[in-house]
Amino acid sequence: MRIALPIQVYALTGSTLATGGVVAANVGASLLVGAVAGVYVDRWDRRRTLVAGTLALAVVVAPLALVTTADRVWIVYVVAFCQAVAVQFVSPAEAALLPRLVPQNLLPAANGLNALNNNLARLVGPVLGGFAAARAAGRLRERGGRNNR
Repeated sequence: MRIALPIQVYALTGSTLATGGVVAANVGASLLVGAVAGVYVDRWDRRRTLVAGTLALAVVVAPLALVTTADRVWIVYVVAFCQAVAVQFVSPAEAALLPRLVPQNLLPAANGLNALNNNLARLVGPVLGGFAAARAAGRLRERGGRNNR
């Protein structure tokens, strides 16, 4: 999402300012909700919070199917904001739930593997997304070049 949404907005609008709006929506949500989300997660049932947050992440992405023109780019901003809000609840719930799932003697290893998983996804995901976007763009150019002959 962090790579695909800005690329899609730029492809639709050709505007770096519109593309920056996606980043602003993510950062704005994190700033507005991040400070209080952890407090609520600590008070709520972590398992239910994790399930509800994950379901919210799945539902919130659905409107992206409606974004086919530059006139509908505003939907991307709303989705990016809502997705960032949901992540602010899911991440602390996941971290707080781990000690309940793993025996005490295995907790350091489980925390290490969980951190490795999250950081590896943050490092490798955008790289793979960039390669996929570049490959898709190359194929579109090839297809467009054949049709113009």
